[in-house]
Amino acid sequence: MTLSSAVANFGLSAIATPTSTNVTNDVRIGVAPAALGFPDADVAYSFRVTSIFPALVTELTYSTGVVTGPVTVTVLDGDGKDFEGIAISMPKLYGVIIQGDVPGGIGEYSYVNSHASLPDGAIAVNDTVATFFAEPLTVTAETLTLTSTSEGVYQVTVIGKSS
Repeated sequence: MTLSSAVANFGLSAIATPTSTNVTNDVRIGVAPAALGFPDADVAYSFRVTSIFPALVTELTYSTGVVTGPVTVTVLDGDGKDFEGIAISMPKLYGVIIQGDVPGGIGEYSYVNSHASLPDGAIAVNDTVATFFAEPLTVTAETLTLTSTSEGVYQVTVIGKSS
């Protein structure tokens, strides 16, 4: 796959306006919007999971893009192939984003990563969790396990490198 403009955009900031006597000028607090580019990334894939029951577990193997889960979970595009139908082989991970704010998204999920450099946590409706690396992280058999705490929909996007 040939990719261009593989990038993570991020920032978290606010503008504070002082209200004290004889104090002027606004102040930015936090991180201004920035971009982290991945110029040699050559793998990108996304999948979407719909869970109709709580406590259902789905598992992504990062390096293959294969998502497994029970038959009561609907997985769209988790077959381990990119959008061109080519099998995914990605031993290097640049970033992963989990979105609970997709159309039709309801419910909450907990997630656990088997790689120590990737975080564990929870995500609810309208939440987004993202992790990015300036230098790619080696992933061989590492997984992302998501467990629904209620019925719901979420989407995951991964960008990495094939060698």
